[in-house]
Amino acid sequence: NRVPHSHSGRTDQDWAPKVSADGNVTDWSTFDKNLGPLLDGSMFKDNPRAGVPVPALYLPFNESWPLPIKPNYDPGKDIPLIGDEWRAKHDILAKPPEAAFNQAYKDAFTTCVKKFVDHFEEKQWNRTLAECYNNNKASMGNVQQRDKDGKLIKVKGMTGTAWTLDEPASLLDWQGIKFYSQLFHNGLGGVKTTKFVYRGDISRPQWQGSYMDGLMELMMSNGSLFNMMPLMKDHLHRMPVMLVAYGSCNTQDRSNLETAAWVLKAYTHECDGVLPWQAIGADNAFDSGDFTGPNGTADHGNALIVNGKARFGINAIASFRVHAFRNGAQIAELLRLLEQKNGWGRAHSLALVSQVIPLSAEYRQKFNDDAAGLTFDQLNGNDLVRLKEGILKLLGE
Repeated sequence: NRVPHSHSGRTDQDWAPKVSADGNVTDWSTFDKNLGPLLDGSMFKDNPRAGVPVPALYLPFNESWPLPIKPNYDPGKDIPLIGDEWRAKHDILAKPPEAAFNQAYKDAFTTCVKKFVDHFEEKQWNRTLAECYNNNKASMGNVQQRDKDGKLIKVKGMTGTAWTLDEPASLLDWQGIKFYSQLFHNGLGGVKTTKFVYRGDISRPQWQGSYMDGLMELMMSNGSLFNMMPLMKDHLHRMPVMLVAYGSCNTQDRSNLETAAWVLKAYTHECDGVLPWQAIGADNAFDSGDFTGPNGTADHGNALIVNGKARFGINAIASFRVHAFRNGAQIAELLRLLEQKNGWGRAHSLALVSQVIPLSAEYRQKFNDDAAGLTFDQLNGNDLVRLKEGILKLLGE
């Protein structure tokens, strides 16, 4: 499930239909050819789970699709969108998004959402979460211009967005998210059986308050959520929202049991899932971490599928982390069945699991917005076996 747009404002054309200037879709052929088999499950007809579509898919909507941001955005007179201090001046002086964008831009966005709803309903693509996700960060943009000698250089400037929409850090960022979510929701009037949701990656939920109530159906939050569970449970039930814990799996020098324990910790704390922030690893993932951060070290453990062509002549090799996820998910499913049998809630499951598995964990980031993993102490594979066997016995009583 790749993000089909970039921080520069480019939208991947193999992931998007052709649209007119008013937001109407003029050609679905590329979208249907490339993504239809994922959405109806036909791509997996020869697999053990034949006909099961993907659980989630990013839609192409972003700040520069269906219409580009730059020609349609006017933050106000003499407000710069380029230069070392453009973002600070913009944040102080700019009009709010709903006043800064022209009506044609806003109408095209909502019209295009309506066309997606109509198309998904017609195709009965109703088993997949169709996610509108604004992933861009203003800090990632660079503008090309010529220096005094005519040489092309990169300078700071607005490219794909004017806000930090992935992991918002200020009220202005949430204003941007709210603006796009409202445009998206304005187009959902035709939803009957399909599952259109607005997704946010919120690493600072303590600052969100009630700002996105009714406007965010899917929230990804990093490992810090476990330090503020009363707040997260309030978000979960009040907004309401599906809550997913995102971050990293265990690194190579730590036990795969940590990834299974991550699943159990998320489930017993009322989350709806866990999400490693990436899944594909290159050859170096066999020996070291799969992501090089600002500190210069490759220290994350998210490689679920690794390119083994150079080393083993095999295109894709599944990491043992996949097995760890499966182990955790199977135990979570057994807990769910036990809850149904006994009329329990997640708190009962937490009390049961905690008798066998120590779920206390440390969450330590190495830089701001680091999608770090949880580290657990005193995990033992025999304990996970004992837990699973114990739940099966309780189900059999």
